[in-house]
Amino acid sequence: MKTVTMICVMATVCFSMTGIVQAVHPAMPPMVSVEPFVGISFTPDSLDLGTVSPVGFKNLPTKLQARIVANCSHQVEASFMPFKGKGHNATISPKHTTVEINGVEIPVAGSGVPIFRSMKPTPPEGVEVPVDIKFSARSLILYPAGQYQGSLVFTIMAKQ
Repeated sequence: MKTVTMICVMATVCFSMTGIVQAVHPAMPPMVSVEPFVGISFTPDSLDLGTVSPVGFKNLPTKLQARIVANCSHQVEASFMPFKGKGHNATISPKHTTVEINGVEIPVAGSGVPIFRSMKPTPPEGVEVPVDIKFSARSLILYPAGQYQGSLVFTIMAKQ
């Protein structure tokens, strides 16, 4: 009987020591995979170029403020979709329109052109990036009077 009691006490001590050893060396936490994230927002979110003459306008300036948030290196590209008439089917030809952003000419109805890049992630609150835009259009007398609307397209991409 003494032997059985002694074995039970020894087993209890061994199990207790195993718990102490595990408490001293905890298991490693699982590996966490973080996907690249990029985001961009603008203030203001739309632009009104006002009323222009039939002759056209040159270097009509406007400004936006972009807020970029990214956990990786990133690049912003810009492109411009041509001015299209509201209420009629006229489109101002790309050959009569130029758009410049931060000193870089943006092709009208073309592929995007890099206007900003960073090799580092942003702080958690993001970074403010000024966006200086100049619009020019000529030969507007060739197009019907009325309102026209164009679209600046900004694409932000994670870079590996």
